[in-house]
Amino acid sequence: MQKLKLLGGELELPAFLPDATYGTVRALDFNDVNMSGISGVVMNTMHLATKPGVKTIKKFGGVKNFTGFNVPILTDSGGFQVFSLIRENADYGEIRNNEIIFRPDRGEKKVIYTPEKCISSQFAYKSDILMLVVSAMKEIGEHLVTDNDLRIIQKTLLRETKENILNDINLAPVWIRKKIQQII
Repeated sequence: MQKLKLLGGELELPAFLPDATYGTVRALDFNDVNMSGISGVVMNTMHLATKPGVKTIKKFGGVKNFTGFNVPILTDSGGFQVFSLIRENADYGEIRNNEIIFRPDRGEKKVIYTPEKCISSQFAYKSDILMLVVSAMKEIGEHLVTDNDLRIIQKTLLRETKENILNDINLAPVWIRKKIQQII
């Protein structure tokens, strides 16, 4: 069996990662999750940004300290869920060229979501595997990522420490890894 070596532990591949959208796996506490033998969990960057919030998780020193999980954590950008919710019901917000205005409760509270904020949030969460949000596309591939997507990734990466980037770069697809290496 292959293993993916991460800062937060090893992830045996192939792996099933249960959903811990808001930092919890439904019906289980962190002790149950840690004792279950699962190799990691998936959390949603956007949902964590709305509850409990990036600042709260950062104060705890990342999602592992916040949740008590001692397994690798993959944070999904949340972009697909937000796009889907807004497409189904405009009360959830508005999709603009460079940002999404998301109203998680369909009311006054709004979260401004950009690709830069997505990446920065995941660094603040100290996720083991980060999933980037890019323009809404039917497929993801080198020739489908726009120049604007790459500029956003570049701008955000330049704000992060080289150590953080080098720890995560091996997880990126080869074509984007080459582009990131050109930037740093």
